[in-house]
Amino acid sequence: MRYKPIRRRADVPALLEEFARTLWEELDYELEASNLERFADLYAHNERVYIPAVYRQHSTRRVIVLENVEGLKITDIEGMEALGINPKEVAETLLDCYFQQIFQEGFFHADPHPGNLFVRPRTDLPWAIADNGDAPPLLARPFWLTFVDFGMVGHVPDL
Repeated sequence: MRYKPIRRRADVPALLEEFARTLWEELDYELEASNLERFADLYAHNERVYIPAVYRQHSTRRVIVLENVEGLKITDIEGMEALGINPKEVAETLLDCYFQQIFQEGFFHADPHPGNLFVRPRTDLPWAIADNGDAPPLLARPFWLTFVDFGMVGHVPDL
């Protein structure tokens, strides 16, 4: 089967224009800082979500300075379990976050991959593994779901 050249199937100039616009938006660190601050406001009272700080005084349109955060990739199930974090609770938290972002806020993090989503154990709260007799222990360690890289966001149009 032969395919028609892309120029017959798509508006190539429009595709290139969209690509260029999106690329420049992703490289605009003032816009990324604004996106980050919007997410920080959204999750300011959520004890399971962490958004790193942006240092505006050291940032420009071409340079962004953020708080350094480290954690487990969201796909590291064994690592979470080794730290006493329940991966199911992490998944539920992520799902709740995206439902809130898309259906309530109409503004969402549009680059959710393991390099941009981390799980970090909370160090400021006590925790314990529940003893259920012969049953496997319940994982109960508090955690932060940490979002990074706010260069790509999506907007849900009003209907």
